Amino acid sequence: MSNEYDYDVYELYEYVILTDKNQIPYLHPVKTIKCLNDSFEISEIIDLFVEEYKLNEMDNERQYAVAMNFGTVPKGICLISMGDYKSTDICMRTIGEFLLLTGAAKFLIIHNHPDSTEEPSGADVTVSALFQQIADLLGIEFLGSFIINRYSWYDIKNMESHNLEDLEYNEKIGW
Repeated sequence: MSNEYDYDVYELYEYVILTDKNQIPYLHPVKTIKCLNDSFEISEIIDLFVEEYKLNEMDNERQYAVAMNFGTVPKGICLISMGDYKSTDICMRTIGEFLLLTGAAKFLIIHNHPDSTEEPSGADVTVSALFQQIADLLGIEFLGSFIINRYSWYDIKNMESHNLEDLEYNEKIGW
């Protein structure tokens, strides 16, 4: 497909998990994000959640899973929990279903801290370890868990902080 940047448009879908009349889960797309690139660095995925979802501006905590193929191309996004301004409850079954239904080879988790705290809570660290256990059980690579607040993002796995102002709009990505 030709466009003003001479790149093919890549469509990334946000899904919800529904069940059919036989209680078999399936993915139902609820949002399409048009990208001009299908290869993403972690910082570009963080940028997507800042630019497209405004996750750094939300006043309640939300947690998303991003499923990827072996080449780290996102296959889908799923809102896995939504809570209040301070916490959210997570259903590990939902994450497992999403990863299996997308055929993910890799995944990462992104959530926000509406109160702008940067450091992960004890619960964040514990849940991140549970994500690693799910990855190990399913044979899927867990790339990490990331926190976004109003001013920065934090990589729990590598214990690194990054300033949101350092993210640059990438016209090749195109959101």
